[in-house]
Amino acid sequence: MRFVRPALELFVLRPFDELRHRPRGQLPALDFLRSCAVLLVLAFHFNEPYLAGGGRENLFSRFPLVRHGWMGVDLFFVLSGYFIGKQLWRELATTGTVDFQRFVLRRGLRIWPLYYATFLFVAFVLGRGDYSPAAWWADLVFLSNYSDAHVVAGGWSLSVEEQFYLLAPLLLLLTAPYVSSPRSYRGWLIGLFALLPLVRFAIILDAGQRDTIDKDRNTHKLRPWRKEWEAGHARDYVFRGGCASHRPR
Repeated sequence: MRFVRPALELFVLRPFDELRHRPRGQLPALDFLRSCAVLLVLAFHFNEPYLAGGGRENLFSRFPLVRHGWMGVDLFFVLSGYFIGKQLWRELATTGTVDFQRFVLRRGLRIWPLYYATFLFVAFVLGRGDYSPAAWWADLVFLSNYSDAHVVAGGWSLSVEEQFYLLAPLLLLLTAPYVSSPRSYRGWLIGLFALLPLVRFAIILDAGQRDTIDKDRNTHKLRPWRKEWEAGHARDYVFRGGCASHRPR
């Protein structure tokens, strides 16, 4: 029993307490932009079913920010990459490492409770348990951006976020012992930023040859590569010198 209290403090009490406090250096203006991104997506998803169901076009449905509200997802990804990248670079510069467990748990507590509640409601209340495991396994493990079989509409974007939350700190944690300072990542980040659009282009060519490109702009085959903006903004933080004055211990 002597291990219960420390474990409870580390994995439950401390992360919940951190959720109540705004991270250091958070910018209200960017929080405003993030709110705008959410509103754009909501407006877009309200408008599309309305028109598809036979609704008549009006001033609201013709408004450019409503018709192109899908751009809110891209904006949200960019801002998310900046916020998360800034936190990770700051921690790496200050301590020389990244607390992977703390980071993943802190981010997970912001998503998992509501996401899994929604998943259970859709799969077993609305769907009355009729969905086979083949239809919802990808939702369960945040891989719906790689699969067309899913029950949570829009879950692909959260899957992309969760994958970024796992890969970004893990890569920094694994490479930190081999670099002298965060600025040492500059060349690698430039290469990554240049490579991702090329990978995306190769996927488009391959999909075109196989005739598998989705006519919808949200083709599943391209979704995993929408994080090139996040890599770019993490890179931008380093270029601005945010970590230049610190060196790992």
